[in-house]
Amino acid sequence: MKLLPKHPDIGWTPFAWLVYLAPMFFFVNSNTDRWRIGLLLAVTAVFLVLYFRVYWTHGRKQLLAILMIAGLAVCYTPVNQGATTFFIYTSAFFGMFFPRRTVVAAIGALMAVLGLEIWLFDLHPVSWIPAAVFTPLIGAINLHFSEAGRANARLRLAQDELEMLAKMDERERIARDLHDLLGHTLSVVTLKSELAGRLLSQPSGADNQERLRTELADIETLSRRAMSEVRGSVTGYRAHRMQTELAKARMALAAAQIHLELETGPYDLTSAQETVAAHALREAVTNVIRHARALQCTIRLRTQAQGGFALEVEDDGRGIRREPGSGLNGMHERVEQIGGTLSISDARAKSILGKGTIVRLTIPRVQTDASPTSISA
Repeated sequence: MKLLPKHPDIGWTPFAWLVYLAPMFFFVNSNTDRWRIGLLLAVTAVFLVLYFRVYWTHGRKQLLAILMIAGLAVCYTPVNQGATTFFIYTSAFFGMFFPRRTVVAAIGALMAVLGLEIWLFDLHPVSWIPAAVFTPLIGAINLHFSEAGRANARLRLAQDELEMLAKMDERERIARDLHDLLGHTLSVVTLKSELAGRLLSQPSGADNQERLRTELADIETLSRRAMSEVRGSVTGYRAHRMQTELAKARMALAAAQIHLELETGPYDLTSAQETVAAHALREAVTNVIRHARALQCTIRLRTQAQGGFALEVEDDGRGIRREPGSGLNGMHERVEQIGGTLSISDARAKSILGKGTIVRLTIPRVQTDASPTSISA
């Protein structure tokens, strides 16, 4: 039987927090009565059941398990002063699973009860000082991280919804454009094909053959024109990929409360190059939001002096802390396939922001020369 549910936010750490049970055993020695030792083992067993139950339950059942741990703290502390550690566990669970107002009220109540027990039972400072310090401290720390986790979850949900809505909007736009583009042309082709079929069924003659050749030529011309228009339309869709990714980046960074500084100018990329650059921009911005803990992000798109395109995504976060993930590694391969380069470097030494990370993409053979203009998001 599993003691903990499989959840990425829980992991193995609850087993490490059981170390806080140690103070209860510090008050046991060779002179301790057997009934006290038996009671200690029984209380520890009850606590462990309640402790792991908290992770499996929700709502009222979870609250009841936490309150029972608080009850152990109140009832068992007069017998074993190390049981003040249960106040710490109770505060930690409130900070983990409940909103701010509830956590503040719970910590206040726990501190009041702890103070009352100190006064009534004259607890030794060795037992109550750690509880008085760590009960509010750990509760506040857990509250901070739980609120950050909930904010990140809301951000991921908002990003997924934005991406889904963008895809739906793009599909609808493509469908409308193709309908408008091909609807009339295919209708004319259908009519001319029907006319050509009727001409074939009529007696052959010079006039009929000439009309048949004319209709077939028109059908060929219309078909070639439709193919050309479709190609042009698809090229137009691809040409807007970078602008689409910039718009998504602006919304995502704003949702994450990261200030965006955008520096851009004219650039000239093929469809394949723009697709790779747009993917690189998306991956870099995603890393800024999820890992950098940044307050500001700068995106630069510009044409280099030698005629190559350059994309830079710079943040003022905590810098490079680990090896690049599979997303950026895969992007390296895509960039190399079009003859470009992708680098990830620490920005502390050369960045105007003073710290953070720079992701830099360069693509050769860009013809447009442009001077960047700064736009503040």
